Amino acid sequence: MRKLLFFFVLLIVCQSALGQFRNRRDRATQKSGLNYSNPRTYEIAGLDITGLKVLDKNALISLTGLRVGDQVKVPGDEISGAIKKLWKHGLVGDVEIKADKIEGDKIYLVIQLS
Repeated sequence: MRKLLFFFVLLIVCQSALGQFRNRRDRATQKSGLNYSNPRTYEIAGLDITGLKVLDKNALISLTGLRVGDQVKVPGDEISGAIKKLWKHGLVGDVEIKADKIEGDKIYLVIQLS
């Protein structure tokens, strides 16, 4: 009985210890092909907004300062600046900008709002 109890305690401790380690690369980063340690310049090929349905998508995109055809560095100041501009207006609570698709030097961005 003691051996069985010791085995279960050891199993629980080992499993929680393994939960503390992260992969070298985040799965989303691997999927999108972005390398955050080596910034790269992309041309914005598409912008989309998801989340809030109350506000006009085109108005929110114009508030970010990002436009289709602009050159942006990922990661870079343009993306973080767009998030700060949306926060400054106080219309949204949480902003997340993700790369939906990358084709060569073109990037399709999705702005998620809540």
